[in-house]
Amino acid sequence: IPRLSRIKSLGLALAKNITTNDLDYLHPLPSLEILTLNGQRITDVQIQRITESSPHLKEFHLHWCRDLTGDVLVHLANLPHLEALEFSETKLTKQGVEAIGKMRKLKHLNVSTDTDAFGLIDQLRKLPKLDSAHLGGEWLGDSELKELADHPTLRELRLLGTSISDEGLRHLTGLDKLEYLRIFESSNVTDEGLKYLESLETLRRLDLKETGVTTEGVAELKQALPKCKIEIYSQ
Repeated sequence: IPRLSRIKSLGLALAKNITTNDLDYLHPLPSLEILTLNGQRITDVQIQRITESSPHLKEFHLHWCRDLTGDVLVHLANLPHLEALEFSETKLTKQGVEAIGKMRKLKHLNVSTDTDAFGLIDQLRKLPKLDSAHLGGEWLGDSELKELADHPTLRELRLLGTSISDEGLRHLTGLDKLEYLRIFESSNVTDEGLKYLESLETLRRLDLKETGVTTEGVAELKQALPKCKIEIYSQ
């Protein structure tokens, strides 16, 4: 890897036979802009070294990196050009979540956690360029959607395994730039919730899976939003 000092993109997602010690060689890579380490046994200290030696990083993908702690987000916030961050299977911390609010150039965020999110939505409201948010976990309910409802730039919202209900969808009517909405594994979302979406004239795609909606409810929404492609995936 030291020979690749000019490389701009490196993907090691789920790559086998890579040890924690091997990952020490991921620095310095001064030209690196995109790094994917999904499933690797990387540590907070190693991430800190990468952020210090690769200041041009724009995308960082860290799904299923179970040796990381939520505080690693503090190091990631030091990347001045970071535009996309994916982070899951890690317990968030208050300090780490507050660091997300400092990633002012962030356009895409994918965060999934089964633990306390420590006011994550409040931090998202501080991101002036956020275009796409993929959020997962039961911590996210109707009150969190209410906090997110007036985000001025959000175009894409994907929700996985949350505790939202029909009432939560009512709050989404405030997202006047929303084009793509995905709701998976949310059984409390029914046809009543779909009625709230009828006023989202910007919506162009809606994906549903493992919800409480019916084909009849979807048909009514299609009539109200003829330009929106609606997909119901098999359970």
